[in-house]
Amino acid sequence: MSVEAPHVTLVLGAGGPVGKAFHAGVLRALAERCGWDPRAATVIVGTSAGAHIGALLRVGMPAHLLEQALGEPLPTDHWPHRPLWIPALRLGRGGRVVFGRADAPIVDVATAVRCSSAVPGVRPPVAVGEARYIDGGVASPTHADLALHAAPGAQRHTVVVLSPLSRFLPLRWLLRWELRPVRRRGIDVVLFEPDRAIARAMGWNPMDARRASAVAAVAYGATMGRLLSDGVSSTLGQLLGT
Repeated sequence: MSVEAPHVTLVLGAGGPVGKAFHAGVLRALAERCGWDPRAATVIVGTSAGAHIGALLRVGMPAHLLEQALGEPLPTDHWPHRPLWIPALRLGRGGRVVFGRADAPIVDVATAVRCSSAVPGVRPPVAVGEARYIDGGVASPTHADLALHAAPGAQRHTVVVLSPLSRFLPLRWLLRWELRPVRRRGIDVVLFEPDRAIARAMGWNPMDARRASAVAAVAYGATMGRLLSDGVSSTLGQLLGT
């Protein structure tokens, strides 16, 4: 009897230019060591920096090219065919809007990424019609709770979370709080957060683009080291269906 392939939800958290570099390094290691193509994720949830990486994946950018493409412009004429959810916050009435879902305004992917990346004090709010939107990371660095709605009825569901801002302890706690109902649902969660070496490379300023190259290299090396540990890559491969 064939086993149903798992639904994989890829959650890419906020974190500025150094967060994008973290994503690039971790995803390249996952692709090389586990044979998993992140473009194949059933649903991608991307917040702020993670929205940019998620959009690059959804327009076909392979993991090994992400680092070189971090500053690439995004296409504006359509939404990717495969599910891409981009959280942002609406000013005024407030509340989360998840672009890419049926209950959100229809925008192009570049506009959604700009909305989710409009860091208060750094970038102005983005207007969509009469509404204005700011960085989704203001409410949550990952919006990992969205994974509960990503694969309804699936027999196997794995959530892969990359959280660059987990190097800050309060945000690490927030992520675990968000993941509690996901785990209670019996969903497998694979979590990638900066270790001490990655955190040192990142520094304290998520917007310091000068650190991006070093962060990508350290994140790649640290993730490869983790995956080379006994049994880790094979277990992860089973969860990802590779």
